[in-house]
Amino acid sequence: IFPFDFPFGATVSSVTDTLGNTYAKIGSQLSTPGGDANQTWYAYNVTSGPDLVTVAFTGNVAYADSWPSEYTGIATVSPLDVQAGAAGSAGPANSGNATTTVANDLIWGFCIPDGACTAAGSGFTVRSLAGSALLEDLIQSSPGVTNATATITGSGWSMQMAAFKPFSAPPSPIAPTNLSIFFGGP
Repeated sequence: IFPFDFPFGATVSSVTDTLGNTYAKIGSQLSTPGGDANQTWYAYNVTSGPDLVTVAFTGNVAYADSWPSEYTGIATVSPLDVQAGAAGSAGPANSGNATTTVANDLIWGFCIPDGACTAAGSGFTVRSLAGSALLEDLIQSSPGVTNATATITGSGWSMQMAAFKPFSAPPSPIAPTNLSIFFGGP
């Protein structure tokens, strides 16, 4: 999962890597009232190994930051369950609600403030608090309404939330029944 922070007016046009993994956008690009834009991309069922990720932008990009995060145990086919994102001018930061469809979704949240994100939302674990941005996650035990929140200083913020389905192991093999053996012969 790659959240990017960059100046308003630019957009992320593509994310590629040297291993040939496929990346997709999560939701819409968001912007804080102060002019920081953010967009999140993800790849799943990835090929692992030494890799170089390339991000292409359109527009004027004077800076760009990223906080990549990597998870195991995510579904290998259609992993994104739901997402939500919002921006506002007063805290706390809140992605808005989305309703998950399966148990044990990974709920991932990313906050970009005009001031600083200082604490994760209730139940979330902080995974990165670098500079002013915050990356958080939790496992939601039952499907239902969820959102990502964070405490901020300052007034403007944007908050992205994505729910990823857990890996579901293939069904266990079942021993056949009602077998008979035929010994053929002349």
